[in-house]
Amino acid sequence: MVQEVDVDVNVYGVGLESVTLKGTVLWLNRNKAYGIVRPETGKAVLMHARYSGLEYFDNLVLNQPVQFEMVHTPKGLLAGNVFAF
Repeated sequence: MVQEVDVDVNVYGVGLESVTLKGTVLWLNRNKAYGIVRPETGKAVLMHARYSGLEYFDNLVLNQPVQFEMVHTPKGLLAGNVFAF
């Protein structure tokens, strides 16, 4: 079940990583294995194939609707577990 939340850069925090968000793929760089996802509400979020799963990342295309979770990484919060729906 997808829970809709108002996502803003100020809302990212502890516990949010368990919430599944909907968004759209804005940009991809397959050579460096990262891209940008824009949630339905809020600011764009960086994604990396390491946290999205290479098998899913390779199948993403621009403007594609996706679901994702916020993931705490050593470099901060990223969109993780990104997959098309």
